[in-house]
This record gives sequence, structure tokens and C-alpha cells, in this order.
Amino acid sequence: MNQKVIQSAHIYVLLIISTGFMVHLLLLPNILTTSGRDAWLCVIASAVPFIMWILLIFYIYKKFKNNDIYTLLIKV
Repeated sequence: MNQKVIQSAHIYVLLIISTGFMVHLLLLPNILTTSGRDAWLCVIASAVPFIMWILLIFYIYKKFKNNDIYTLLIKV
């Protein structure tokens, strides 16, 4: 019998997608509606943490000498 198993990767992807939908469909429209003409401030304010996050990911990627995360987790 062919059993289908839910892997942990499926759960992680589902959590990430649901978080993205919640932010884009529920939170951002309310923020932009409330801010009115100052909506561009939300974009600038969210760009700063996003750039910091990207730099952190890039630093970690370079620190691990271009290995993939799966290989690093197996070694630990």
C-alpha cells in the first residue's frame, strides 16, 4: 500500500506561505489604508530590516564556505 507521509519540510513551507499570505493580505492593506499618503514610509521602514536580513544570510552563507544547509545539519 502506498502511504503518503507529511515531511517536516512540507510543514515548514506551509508555515512560511501562510505567514506570507497573512502579512500581504491582512496586515499590509490595513497599514497602507491607515497611513494614507504616508504609505511610502512603510516601504522604507520595511526595507531596512529586509536589507539587514539579506546581509545576515549572505554572511552565514559565506561563513559555511558555500555548503548547503542540509550537509551542514548532517555534520552536526
